[in-house]
Amino acid sequence: MNDPLPISTIFVLALHKVDLPVEVATDAIGRVLGLGAYEARLKANVASPGPVVAATSADEETLEIYAETLSGLGVPAFVVGIASGVQPFVARRIAFADGAFVVESRDGGRFEVPFSDVDLCLRGIGMTDFETTHTETSRKLSVGRAVLSGGLLLTKKVETVRSQTTSKRSGFLLVQLGPDEVVALDEEALQYDGLGDDMKATRSLNFGFVCQRIKAECPDALHDEQLINRARQVQILGPKLSPETHLDLLTTLLTRSLRS
Repeated sequence: MNDPLPISTIFVLALHKVDLPVEVATDAIGRVLGLGAYEARLKANVASPGPVVAATSADEETLEIYAETLSGLGVPAFVVGIASGVQPFVARRIAFADGAFVVESRDGGRFEVPFSDVDLCLRGIGMTDFETTHTETSRKLSVGRAVLSGGLLLTKKVETVRSQTTSKRSGFLLVQLGPDEVVALDEEALQYDGLGDDMKATRSLNFGFVCQRIKAECPDALHDEQLINRARQVQILGPKLSPETHLDLLTTLLTRSLRS
């Protein structure tokens, strides 16, 4: 059996912003990609406005040919690598200042973001993993202790450390200052003490306040909330890619589509 290809070598062909009649777009997508009428029509419907993953392959060159051919037929398309997303500044703490918000990372990095520099905000819901560790204590039969103690001590205490990883749905906001500069705010990871008197009673209320404050302070930026809806996430990625695994790809596709 062949080993799976590294994720860094996989590319996707995405369709988006298709404004052709659905019958015309369906025919073009079916002919170029070799899809049946039903599947091609689904892609055409989602791709208006899109984006939607239409094909996945390690052959980037062939996908680029498909994209060029489809675009020439009136079905805008582009190719991105699954692992091609921008590495964001991941905020651990946030505070608001005059004309800006200030974020700090877990390692102490600090970044001041002027509201006037923000041009795109993507709000959505993803999965956050949490690891918990606990110690279990039990007693086991010990032949050695029994012999040495003349049968008085038959067991010994055994401690076992166990780790468990659980997943929880968590809101996020990607604040973009251009294609290559992104600040990531995660509902569960953020500390909200920097909000001062505006700090709320729960994480969800605090995160909602942060998102609304940034939206209000950045009226000229584009604000998109498609990724709050998991069904929309599944529509974009299609049946072969999971939103829980490919959240970075989702945001890359949506960002590329919105900016074009």
